[in-house]
Amino acid sequence: FITTVPLTVDVIAIGGGGGGQQSGGGAGGLIISNSKSVAAGTYSFTVGQGGAAGTAGQNTVAFGHTANGGGHGGLSNNQTGGSGGSGLVVVRFVTTQTTSTPIIE
Repeated sequence: FITTVPLTVDVIAIGGGGGGQQSGGGAGGLIISNSKSVAAGTYSFTVGQGGAAGTAGQNTVAFGHTANGGGHGGLSNNQTGGSGGSGLVVVRFVTTQTTSTPIIE
């Protein structure tokens, strides 16, 4: 994420879901940050992968906030479970903090 001007943004980050096994995996954690001031610059995000059967989901990281991945499902009875859903980062632009036209990539 690159912006050439300061921005105010709302951010939603969701961790990857845990993979099911005997029981379902846990949902990824949720972070909501409203009206966050973002300076001009380059930012990277990590979007958490959903866990394979019986494994935890991975964390999602955005603007220094970490949404934890979901826990794995129960591991009894040697049954094959499904994978968890991947994480998500949503950035909604509330306003620019300058009269210049922002360049956002």
